[in-house]
Amino acid sequence: ATVRAGVGTALQGGSLDEHLIQALQLQAIDTIGEVAARRIGAAAEAGEIDQAAKYLAHAALGCGLGAAAGGGCEAGAIGGVAGEAVGDWLRADMEARLREGTVRGEDLQRWMDQGVSLARLAGGVGAWLATGEAGALRGGGDTAANAARHNALFIIPVIWGMLELADKALTVRDAYLLARAMRAGDEERAAELATEIGVGLALEQLPGNKIVQNVLGIFGSKGAKVAAQVENNIGAIAGKTCVYSCEVNGITRYVGITDNIKNRGQAHLREKGIFIEGIDGLKNLSRADARAVEQTLINYYGLGKDGGTLINKINSISSVKNPTKYEQALIRGAEILKQKKYPGF
Repeated sequence: ATVRAGVGTALQGGSLDEHLIQALQLQAIDTIGEVAARRIGAAAEAGEIDQAAKYLAHAALGCGLGAAAGGGCEAGAIGGVAGEAVGDWLRADMEARLREGTVRGEDLQRWMDQGVSLARLAGGVGAWLATGEAGALRGGGDTAANAARHNALFIIPVIWGMLELADKALTVRDAYLLARAMRAGDEERAAELATEIGVGLALEQLPGNKIVQNVLGIFGSKGAKVAAQVENNIGAIAGKTCVYSCEVNGITRYVGITDNIKNRGQAHLREKGIFIEGIDGLKNLSRADARAVEQTLINYYGLGKDGGTLINKINSISSVKNPTKYEQALIRGAEILKQKKYPGF
């Protein structure tokens, strides 16, 4: 605001104090308009107000902003409604493509700029035609741009911010669905989506839990609440000693055993970026049986260093130091796997 005031004084003459006051007033109007428009949109998304009430709210907001900025109440009201209507029309096509996953991240800012420009044009021309006053062009255009940027098209910069925080690991479609759920206040749906995203990223050898935590941070305290639920969801499988595995595209990449699948799952996500899951039928085993099954599966899939698919570094039981125990474990492990009808046994 200070820079704007200085430029205005240099170009137009007059008191710096007067220009500073005017600049601060305009900045305050812009900020109020942004916050109010977003609250109207959030109420509409949550079903608290219907479509007609949403447009009436934008008309009232536009009237107040227009009058405060000196453009007139009527021009501001027309611009507010026109901007929201144009934004809604553009958003319908945009969201259809976002759901289909046919949008690239680099398209988002272009959409935003074009949408706001079109809304500004519609609001300005509409206000001018209705009032016949040249000043209505700017007043109507400004309130139209505010409605479009901070409500109808508000989801675009949110999605872009999420993609930046995720270092592009997130798809545009996933970011859109999560942003919609958060904006609508549907924390249960948001937690479900974020859990699926985190697990999917982990299966691609990415730190899924960390990425999800970063992305949800953009939504402040509500995001933190959802993030805590996601962390619980990801490691929500508990039990005694169980055998777990990590599969990627149908290929087993890791096997192990644990007495606490939740803590071990969180550790693997944090340290290796992988998601593990207890194997059905191989939970609540004795420690000896679980280790026997683990070693049998290591032999079955093979360590990576030996040409196998596993990223495990070593055997569970050494065939060199404990040859007898090793052989007995393979026999016992095969018995259990056959009994549980594990594929391949």
